[in-house]
Amino acid sequence: MKKFITLLLVIATFGVSAESGSSLVSHIYSVRTTSSNYAWNFIYLTNITDTNVRVSISMYREDGTLISDVDNNSSAGLLKASNVTAYNDVDLNNSMSFTLDPKVTTRVWLDNPSSTEIIGYALVKWVKDGIPMQSEALIGHAVAYRAYNGVGYYSVPINDGKPF
Repeated sequence: MKKFITLLLVIATFGVSAESGSSLVSHIYSVRTTSSNYAWNFIYLTNITDTNVRVSISMYREDGTLISDVDNNSSAGLLKASNVTAYNDVDLNNSMSFTLDPKVTTRVWLDNPSSTEIIGYALVKWVKDGIPMQSEALIGHAVAYRAYNGVGYYSVPINDGKPF
């Protein structure tokens, strides 16, 4: 009987697939002092699966308060996202959430129109939308872009560049 239960546990373990994942973006920064002096933060995410993925991003200021936009418009305001469907930024728990289609990349943009700096971090989470999938669904990197007497930027891989 003991061997039978052990065999069932082994079989059950191999049948399990992840239906969610998350990763941290350790630094975000955005400010606009003038039309030629500004900094933006982008997060690029690619759905590497063959099914839709529901993505939520929680951006936090240094003091831990959630950054929000609440205009529910993916192409206007403080928070933007391209190539997404079912966009929502009217949420008390996340800065934004959206559906990312299979094999599609989105650019999430923190576009601060204010001279007050936004400095913080972000948590990117995903859950499956429909059928079971592999254990990783997204791959991405963050880009800090600065314009001031020229242009400079740097890119940081999310999750060390590995799928999550």
